[in-house]
Amino acid sequence: MRPPHPDDDPELRAHAAMPEMLADLGLPPTGWRATRLMRRTDPDLARAVLRCDHRAHPSLVIKAQTRPSDAAEHAGDVAYQRRAHDVFPHAPDLSVPELVWEDPEGLACALRYVEGEKGAPRLRRLAPAARGDALRHLGRWFAALHGAGGVEAEPFHPRASIARYREMAEAVRAGAARVAQRPVFLGAVAELRRRAGALAEAGAPDSARVLPHGDAHLGNFLWGPDGRLWGYDLYPRGRSAAAQDVAKLLMDVTTVVHAPEDVEPGDPVPPATRAAFLEGYGAMEPDDPVLDLFCRAELVRILSTVPALPAQRSTGKARTLARVLPVIRRVFGHA
Repeated sequence: MRPPHPDDDPELRAHAAMPEMLADLGLPPTGWRATRLMRRTDPDLARAVLRCDHRAHPSLVIKAQTRPSDAAEHAGDVAYQRRAHDVFPHAPDLSVPELVWEDPEGLACALRYVEGEKGAPRLRRLAPAARGDALRHLGRWFAALHGAGGVEAEPFHPRASIARYREMAEAVRAGAARVAQRPVFLGAVAELRRRAGALAEAGAPDSARVLPHGDAHLGNFLWGPDGRLWGYDLYPRGRSAAAQDVAKLLMDVTTVVHAPEDVEPGDPVPPATRAAFLEGYGAMEPDDPVLDLFCRAELVRILSTVPALPAQRSTGKARTLARVLPVIRRVFGHA
């Protein structure tokens, strides 16, 4: 068996990119210690993140991937992150880390290391009142990003969503696509189609389109020692519905932080969590029908990422199914 190669292993690729990164930044080539922060190797994504420490220089983070392997796509991702950093209204309590180096051909980039506590463990350990404060803080971060990119109000037409849900169900029924918990998935998709259809019949509600985070989950947020909230790994590929960005974050909080019994039957987000976040956000009502639809759709999207066969599921995907399935059953009822 041949030894691992940087083209196969994202962690090896990150290590291999370090000398060029250090040279480009004018930093010494020796005296650095690299520590793994994250390594993920799923069929659709292989990425590693290393923390690079030196006793005489500020710490850096280098990220590299082997999947997706499209250099142009990676360069676009980096450009979007730079744009988000440039437009974000940095403040003493809100910010976005700065990218300091990139190698588009090598699918690698680096940014300054930010010390802090990740979103999920922080929210889990906080008492309810303090958790509400943290959620309002998250809401203010999203409001800052969405407002900085400019807000465009336009009617939300769910017909495209209806067609997409129909195609998903037809593919699963025909065997062209396989999903975990097939009956649950099909029941949830049928409910999404019904709700989207009712929304279409009621008339297109207004919805804001903004520069989004694009990958809004708690793993992409941390609180620094000074209380500043940092959001990173932004992938704002153009403008999209603000409600979709908010829904992704709210459903991550719901499925990662809350116990399933915290979810009221038929309601995708615990009311106190939704109310606290939206109080900080300040530009969306708790009963917004577009937000509700996107929250439900996010549950279905998460389920669709889990391989159908247990033997094909990574440890992470098995955990994903365990946390999302009880919530889906409570939200969709019959599913």
